[in-house]
Amino acid sequence: MNGLHLFRGEEGQMEGEVMEGEGEAGSCDVSLVFFIFIVGCLGFVT
Repeated sequence: MNGLHLFRGEEGQMEGEVMEGEGEAGSCDVSLVFFIFIVGCLGFVT
């Protein structure tokens, strides 16, 4: 879980800069959660 949190922090900064132009923090959160969900599934599968 710690690895995911650290990874999410880095992704959060990158996504935040990209999504900040639209000004939709909610959309950023949804995409982040979905992205982490996909990465988590891939991690369990392999």
